[in-house]
Amino acid sequence: MRRAVVKAKMKSTRKQDVFGHSFLLTCWNLMCRAKSTESIRYGHLSWREDSMTMSFAHMKNDQDGSRPRDPRHVYANRTMPEVCPVLGIAVYFAIMGFTQDGKLFPGGNQYSRFLKVLKSVLCGDLMRDVLTEAGMTHGAFGTHSTRKGAATYVSSCSTSGPFTASICLRAGWKLPGVQDKYVYFEAADDMVLDFLLTLLTLRFYRRFFNTQSGQTQDALELRQRIQVALDAVFPGLPVWIGIFDVSQNLFAAKSTFDPFIFDTPLFKMNNEPQLQWQKQRVECRKCQMVDYITATGIPPHFILMFRLSCYRAELACMRGTFAESFESALKRHINGSVMTVEALEAAFT
Repeated sequence: MRRAVVKAKMKSTRKQDVFGHSFLLTCWNLMCRAKSTESIRYGHLSWREDSMTMSFAHMKNDQDGSRPRDPRHVYANRTMPEVCPVLGIAVYFAIMGFTQDGKLFPGGNQYSRFLKVLKSVLCGDLMRDVLTEAGMTHGAFGTHSTRKGAATYVSSCSTSGPFTASICLRAGWKLPGVQDKYVYFEAADDMVLDFLLTLLTLRFYRRFFNTQSGQTQDALELRQRIQVALDAVFPGLPVWIGIFDVSQNLFAAKSTFDPFIFDTPLFKMNNEPQLQWQKQRVECRKCQMVDYITATGIPPHFILMFRLSCYRAELACMRGTFAESFESALKRHINGSVMTVEALEAAFT
């Protein structure tokens, strides 16, 4: 249902739907209330390794803001652009620009604005058949549906899912008597949570964005050209270090997803050479040991599954080689010398 809603928003030409798309993905991935999303500022955004992080000044289980600021990790999804929160924010910045008050979603009452946009999409022609097929009506959804739906999904989408305590901590639900005494926030659990919330599958390594690795051009020239592109894509970009780092990775996401984006009414291609130059300098691949950006959020059992799949592939290759070697050894020893263990070992080494 969420994928259907965000796809409908991306097909729209209205700026309100650009806002609604980014706001919905942020609420879902952070598992937070719309009021909490409304309070996010540029200073709450940062980039760590291969993920964007967001922090809250206040949450439902921390009304006075006295608890440590634990950043929520947000990953990109290369295979499903419509649900990628990093791409959603990149498109939002490219369309809406930046404001002086420092709010990610500026305005007086973004809660009501989001609800209005959500209802308009749910009542639209694109969603009518989807809701009918699911046996639901647009009245069954509201601003809290993203938060509650995210919690339901992440707690039941995998047999090796995250702990219930980590879900409650990310959603801002209280754990009376044990929170900050026996149960603490841990970044590793939070990473796995968003790994699942972003619909990243455990069967493959997650790809990540990197604008400055493996380049042959001079680093200074590369940085200057990236800055020119940032000024063009994100006009009015604040000079804060944190938002600059985030914007570089948002720019990488936008460049990588451009074939998908420009199939929507949001953009029109106007500089093909510059786009191709950008795409050649954006890394979007499986992680490697030599990368200076570390892949995070990968559970240990995922590594075991990956290794097992590699062993299966190697065994499949060995099967054909073994049959050929055995047949060759038999042909050499038929009507000839006696077949011995030593002769077989020599044939397979």
